[in-house]
Amino acid sequence: MLTRMGCNPPVEVIEEIVADLERDCLLEAAPVEGALDTLQHLRDAGYTMGVVSSAGWPPFVEMALEAHGMRPFFAEILTSAGEGIYKSDPEIFRRAVSRLGFTSGEVVHVGDHARYDVQSAHTAGLRTVWFAAHARRTALLHNADWDTLASDGAQADAIIYALPELLQVVSRWS
Repeated sequence: MLTRMGCNPPVEVIEEIVADLERDCLLEAAPVEGALDTLQHLRDAGYTMGVVSSAGWPPFVEMALEAHGMRPFFAEILTSAGEGIYKSDPEIFRRAVSRLGFTSGEVVHVGDHARYDVQSAHTAGLRTVWFAAHARRTALLHNADWDTLASDGAQADAIIYALPELLQVVSRWS
């Protein structure tokens, strides 16, 4: 787009501008209640964790996790932009499973989007947990029909409304 407008800034300048904008987004972001404690308990219980994100700029995920003290909990981080595939494609979940060194049947995916988290991960052979506490907001952000998404989310192997509930769910499956 910039080239079409007759502007050809160096890639480094564009990357720095994007980084500044992403850092500004983090100023108002905060972890979901119970996130750090839940991650700590899962790690203490011996679980290996990774992130699958639909982020369009891979460094943003790293920046966000670092900013909130979460990065040390995750062995792998995959983003749609970094992998070159959308999160709606089950292949991104298959790649995450492979990089973590597991089989699909050994992995649980937790997410708030009924289609991109629950349906795609389920299609890839993972167990799924729908974190439904903010799912309606997520649907609105994606301009998605709530009734359809609620139906998709209801197909998850488990539904939670607070992150500490996750500990009980995965311990039942272990």
